[in-house]
Order: sequence, then C-alpha cells, then structure tokens
Amino acid sequence: MDDREIIGHSSFVRGENGAVTVFLTLVFSLVFSLTMVSLEAARSAATRAFAQMLLSAAAESVAADFYRPLFDEYHLFGLYTGTEGGSSNPGYVAEEVRSKIGDNVWGLNIQDCVTENEEQYLDPEAGIFTTQASKYEMLGAAEGVLSLLGEKIGLISGQDQSAKVLQKKLDAESKFARIDELTMELMKHVDGVNCSVGDTNGVKYKAESKFAKRLFVGSMSSQTLQMRYLEDFSQLSSRYCDAMGCLDRLYTSVCSFASEKAELERLYEQLDLTGDPDAARSIKEAINDQNKVIKPLREECKKLSSELKEACSDSELKTREALNCMERICDAQDEAIPGVGEYENIIAESEGQISEDELTGHNEALMVMKKHLGEGSSSIGINYDSARLNLERNGQILENCDYSGKLAFSDMSSDEAYSRAEEILELRAALSEISYDGLRFDYSGFAAPKEDIGTDPEFAGNLLENLENGLLNLILGDEAEVSENSIETVLLPSSRLDTMEEDIRTGADGYPSSEDPNDGAGTMSGVIGGSALDEISSVNTGEQGPTGDEAGTDHDGTDEGGNNAVNKGLTIIYLHDHFDDYTDQTEAEDTVLKYEQEYIVCGKDNDKDNLSCFLTELLLLRTVSAILYIMSDREITAKAESAAVLAVGFTGLPFLIKMIEYLILFVWAYEQAVIEVAALTMGKKIPVITCRECFCLDIRELVSFSSGMVHEKAENLTDTQQGIGYREYLMIFMMLHKHRAACYRGMDLIQENLRYEYDEDFLLSGCIDGFSVKAVFNTGFRFIGFGGYEMQVGQKMKY
Repeated sequence: MDDREIIGHSSFVRGENGAVTVFLTLVFSLVFSLTMVSLEAARSAATRAFAQMLLSAAAESVAADFYRPLFDEYHLFGLYTGTEGGSSNPGYVAEEVRSKIGDNVWGLNIQDCVTENEEQYLDPEAGIFTTQASKYEMLGAAEGVLSLLGEKIGLISGQDQSAKVLQKKLDAESKFARIDELTMELMKHVDGVNCSVGDTNGVKYKAESKFAKRLFVGSMSSQTLQMRYLEDFSQLSSRYCDAMGCLDRLYTSVCSFASEKAELERLYEQLDLTGDPDAARSIKEAINDQNKVIKPLREECKKLSSELKEACSDSELKTREALNCMERICDAQDEAIPGVGEYENIIAESEGQISEDELTGHNEALMVMKKHLGEGSSSIGINYDSARLNLERNGQILENCDYSGKLAFSDMSSDEAYSRAEEILELRAALSEISYDGLRFDYSGFAAPKEDIGTDPEFAGNLLENLENGLLNLILGDEAEVSENSIETVLLPSSRLDTMEEDIRTGADGYPSSEDPNDGAGTMSGVIGGSALDEISSVNTGEQGPTGDEAGTDHDGTDEGGNNAVNKGLTIIYLHDHFDDYTDQTEAEDTVLKYEQEYIVCGKDNDKDNLSCFLTELLLLRTVSAILYIMSDREITAKAESAAVLAVGFTGLPFLIKMIEYLILFVWAYEQAVIEVAALTMGKKIPVITCRECFCLDIRELVSFSSGMVHEKAENLTDTQQGIGYREYLMIFMMLHKHRAACYRGMDLIQENLRYEYDEDFLLSGCIDGFSVKAVFNTGFRFIGFGGYEMQVGQKMKY
C-alpha cells in the first residue's frame, strides 16, 4: 500500500462516528466477563471448601454424640443409631447431618444427604472391638503385662512335649493291655484259670470245668502243670482227666469184660446143649454169678469211656477256642507294633526337651514293650508262635483219632469187646502224641504282695461317688455361696456369631470366603502348643510376623480382624480389667452376671454353669501338670505299682497291672489337682507345674477323699509368689480360647450390663463405629448469569 492509500484509509476511519467506543466496549466486556468468571470460580472454590467444612463439622458433631454410657463404663466408642428391631438405622446419620447443617448457610442449600459404608460394631472378626480395646490398654502401657502373660503360657506349654510322649506311651501300653486281656482268655481256654481282675475277696481265680489241658498226658502235679504258684492247686487238679491212666484202666476193664463175657457166652452154650435139669440148674446159677461179675465191669467201662469222651470233647472244643483267641492275640500284636514304633520315635525326638529321669523311664518302658513283642512275653513265659503250633497239632490229633467211636461203649459180645480193646490201644497211641510243652504259663504273679499299703482298689468308685455330689461342693465346700444369676440369650451379640462365621465360610453378604485357621481352640485339650501360644511366643522373642500384603492391615494400621498377636493379648487384658470373676466380686456391682470372666471362657447362660465349666477345665489342666510330675517321681510310681499288684497282681500280666497302676496314678493326680484348684479359688498362687513342695496327698488318703479334706489341705498349701493364681489362669484361658468368641462374649456382658443399668432398649447391634457421608449442596451464581449450580462433598468418620 502506498502513502496515498494509507492517508485515505486514515481519513475514512477518522470519518466514522463512535467506532472507537464500540471497539473499546467489546474489549471491556471481554475483560469484565473474564473478571466475573474468575470471581465466580473463586467463590465456587470457597463455597466448596465451606461446604466441605460444613459437612465435616456436621459429621464430627454427629460422631461426638457417641453413646456415653458405653464410653463411661467400658471406654469404648460407638454411635448408637438403633431402632426397636435392634439393627442400626441407615437413615439416622444422614438425618442428623442434615439437621446440624441447616439451610441457607453461606448461600448454600443442602439438597441431598446420604450415608455409605456404615461400619457395624458387630463385625464378623470382632475387629472393631479388638482395635478399640487394645488401643485403650496400649495407652495404659500394658505391654509388660502381655509379656508376662506370654511367659505364663510358655510355662504351661513346657509340659506339652512330656504330655505328648506320655500319650504315646499310654496309647502303646493300652494295646499291650489288650494283648494281656486276650492272654487271660487264653489261660482260661488252656488251663481253666479264670482270673477275676479287681476281685478283693481273697479268690484270685475261678477254676473252669472245660479247658484244653483237661485231657492231660503225663504225670499230674503243680510242677508238671506249671501251677506251682497257685495258692490252691486242688481247685484245678480235681478237674483234670489223666488220659493215659484212664485209657490204661479202660483197656484193662474192657479186656476183663471181654474175658468174663466170653465165659458167660460159653455158659450159655452149655445151657443150650445140656438136657439134664440138674446140670441146667447149675449152669444157670453160674450164669447169674457171671452176670454179677460182668455188671460192674460194664459200668466201669461205661464210666471210663464217658469220662474220656467228655474230656476229649471238652479239650477239642477249648483247643479251637484257644486257637481263635491266638488269632486275636496275633492281630493285637500287629496293632501294637506301630504304636511301639511311634513311641520310640517320639522318645528320640524328645531328647533335650524332657528331663533325663523321664527319658530314662520311657526307654525302660520301651524295652519292656519290645520284649513283650519278641519270642515270649515278659512275665507269663509263653511263646505265642509255639503255642499256636502246639494247639494246631493237638487239635488235629483230637480231630483224627475218632475218640467218639472208639469210646462208645454199650453191651457187646466178647469179640466186640476184644476189638474195642484194640481200638483203645490205638486211641492211647494217638493221644500220647498230645503235648502241652508250648502252653505252659508262668503263674508266679499270682502271689500276693507282702506289704499292704492300705489302699482300696475300689477307690476310683469312691471318687466318682464324691464327684456325683457336685464338683463345686468338692472344690468350694458345702458352705460356699454360688451365684444363680443368668443372662438372656436371645438378643446377645454372640447369638449372631454363628451366622456371621457361616457367612464368612460361604462368602455370603459380601464377606470373604475364608476362615481363620489360627484363631485358637475351643477347649484346653487342644490348645496347649497351638497357634495362640505361637503368636504370643513370637511377640516375646521378637520374631517378625507377616508384612506387607500378608498382614492385611485395617484403616488404623492394625491387623485386620484383630489377628495381630499384640492386639489379641491387649484385648484379653482389657477383658480381664473390666470384668469380675469368682474371686473378685462385690455386692455393689450392677452386673447381670457375677462371674463374668468365667462366662467369657465358657459361654454358659448362668453363673453356676460357667463356674463349674471353668473349674472343670482348670482341673483338667492341673491334672495334666500333676500326672506329669507323678510319672517322673519314682517313689510315687513305686507306691502306685504296689497298689496295682495288690489289686490285680494275681494275673501275672504286666500291662493289665500297668493299666491299674495308671488308674491309681491318674486318680491320685486328679485328687491332687482338686486340692490345687481349691487353693486357687481361695486366692492362693501355686507353681505352674506341680512339684514336690506342693504335692500334699498320700496314697493312703485316696480312699478318704472328701470336701473337708480338700479344704484342709488347700488351706495348708503354700502360697508362692512365683506361681500363678486364679485370675491369671482366667487370662490364659481367655487367650487360648477362640478370640472372636471371647470378644463377642465380652460384648454380651457390655450390652446386658448397660441395658440393666441404663437403657433396656440398648443393643450393640444398633451401634456403628464409622460411616461415610455424602452431601449435595446447591447455590446461585453471584457474578455471572442467573440460576445456580450443585456441588457434592463427602466425609468419612471413624472412632
């Protein structure tokens, strides 16, 4: 463009009226709009921040309305939103938040408010309760108590290996006791000795009328029959049949009968041939005289034949029964062999874990077992293999000798009688092959012990009779007052536990389909050495648990569901601190149950049953401790062995005697444990493991066991500060029982006590521990246009 054109254009611009104003107005409008939009954006951001602050303040205000009695009494937080049905009200939090926000605040109007993810107080894993309880105890620096608790559990579990070895020993010896029982049956079939175990009337055995050795071949005496130790051999000797002597007498009698019968037949022939009346009369008189001679011979032959036939029949029958018994003995030996192997293996594994005395005793017992499975028994001196062959051979002889036909005697001719005599000789030759060399039992054990230690073998029955009168009376005394309080079970939190666990297993209701395999055990019998103990041990030794994804942490960093060992231990301490027990009860307590910790352990619906159940479990634990001590004390076991020999020593069977010895030891340990538990209920502390210093029961006192004696000895039992008391045992039992069950039973007590003292409509199922709330606000524009807009904010709250 040249200069003229430029000048012309400028003139044209200068010539238009208002052109600059329009241009500047457009520019100003753009700048103003941008300014207003910026202001509105700033206001919107401020309004959103204010809305968030408003919602947070309202949510915190709602959370601050936690159920005050729950905090005052048990130091737990829970927002009660319950309805008459007991469940939480899902609209409660939203309504409360809305009411606390109000309307037209800062130009904001709340349009909608909803709650999401309400965390029910009664969660399946009891994680909320565990977290709050453990945090409370953590503030009180309870870690030292937790460590002490772990040490106590560790002391108890120190008995675990000894108990395992002892159990293997008992299992193996029970198999041998079965062999001994069958051996007693074999003795009855073979020797006719029917032993009566436990008979105290002076009769050591009863002689049977039928037995394999009844048909005896050879000379009969207590020495040849291996009966020299029996007190009264005459009971059996009168029932024997001397086969060779009897057959010799029968042969002689039959030959005499045949000879006299031949003479009688000759006289009858003469009578038939003579025609002289006087001669006939003389022959008839001779015939009468001859019949008088033959008659007793016939009766003698019949008697001997019948006796022999009966003896052979009885011997054959009992031989078959003895062989059947031998089969069962062999089966029992086969069953016993694996048990001996397991016992030997666990002994080898236990070196260094049990005392040297225990180890020596177990090795000695193992040698006895191996000997019992060897060539012969350790006491009765019989080789089972030889006995079997002997019985089979004798049975075959009796089956093939046709004793029934050869011993069938009736009136017969002289020729028949001579023929029968020959058959008797054949039978004698066959029966002479019978032998009992492999069937000679040693009855040395039938001798009674020289010393009477003053025990009644029926003491176990006396103890049972005492127990029938009531375990509580035996331990606590007849004068003790036991609470009869009970708890209503319909609305208890624990009543929901089974359903929740089923939901967890099946994956229903959004719960993960998994189980907690490390959640303790239901009873003491399966808990020593279990996972709860392992967790406590790992805490005390500083071992590291699972980390990262394996741990599964909750919102606050604790292990999900309270599986962290420290949280579990702290929760038990919380339960121990907040609930009473039998030794710590006051009349002023406004509680539904008086024995609350016993309820947490046992879960019965009344005080009496809970106390009885806990004392029973405590008694079993103390019995284990006592029996392990007793088994290691040679003096005590020697006394028990003497008592067992007094009761059943006449059988001569070692493992039957051993079973009675164990019965005595178990009852002895049980009665000692009763005394120890009685001392615990008196508030005394006793050693974790029974020791010589606290063992206070003599074997002579077993039969006089009574409530009065229990309390006298419990009062005299030394209180040791190194031991543990009733309340410590409650803590240990709570730790070793299922954690979820303990927590839920604790929540049962919390709920019912608050219902009893404050509000009968209160239910923990109506409480929540946390919630998420979302609110929608609307507001009008201030700097641009007309109308308004919405904004959504959210807030999460958790105690």
